[in-house]
Amino acid sequence: MALVPSFKWAQDFNRLFLTIEVADVKNASVKIEKGSLHFSGESDGKQYSLNFGFFKPVDPSGSSYSTKGREVEVLLAKATQDEEFWDHILDKEHAKTLKQRCSPNWDLWRDEDDEEEKNTTNFGIGGDQFDDETDSDDEDA
Repeated sequence: MALVPSFKWAQDFNRLFLTIEVADVKNASVKIEKGSLHFSGESDGKQYSLNFGFFKPVDPSGSSYSTKGREVEVLLAKATQDEEFWDHILDKEHAKTLKQRCSPNWDLWRDEDDEEEKNTTNFGIGGDQFDDETDSDDEDA
């Protein structure tokens, strides 16, 4: 059975920043759909898997991910731009089962009334591997 990795998230008005904490991940696969995210990978001979529904829809075509040493960064575009801040990244069903694995990323966190932008220029791009393959199927929407 695959292990569920810890993960952190943050947001601004248009994007979500998801960091999946798996060191030296191999064979990473991230599938971003309008209503859900599916991650799998391997590290130190152990399988990892993370699957959950989003609190609100995202835009798969505007999203990307990359592996960077100790983590996988996933940059998610909100489906509706300039939308209000989300209460959480997880839908209600997964918020209950994954709450122990999910935490805020305070380094990237931005409150609605913050005027100063966080430096997120290289988040979700570059790194050891870049893959902007996303699946825009609306299966889970």
